[in-house]
Amino acid sequence: MASEDLYLSLNRDVYKSNKSNLLNSQVDLLKILKNTYNLKVLRRRKRDLKLKLASLISGTIISIENLQNEIPHPRISDSLNRKEPKIEELETKNKIKKPKKETEYLDDELLKIQEKLRELNS
Repeated sequence: MASEDLYLSLNRDVYKSNKSNLLNSQVDLLKILKNTYNLKVLRRRKRDLKLKLASLISGTIISIENLQNEIPHPRISDSLNRKEPKIEELETKNKIKKPKKETEYLDDELLKIQEKLRELNS
């Protein structure tokens, strides 16, 4: 069997609109391809910059550690290193707790009971 050609008759306006749609689709596909290529390039640049930044940071960390090792450490004698008690701590230690008198305990209990009574009555 020989191939048979098939021809369709289309209106001129329909043909133009279909041809325009096809060309617009091709333009969109080419733009997408261009954008994906640009994304690949940008991704590669980003990876390279991250690697460069990581090497710079590690170099900086090493430099800081070397500087810290070279700086002399102050040596403070034990007498200066001891903490002196604060004035407030001394005052609280020096205060002698006075035992509450029995009447104060009774007064406290009386106040508590009166407060409970007020709550019940209100």
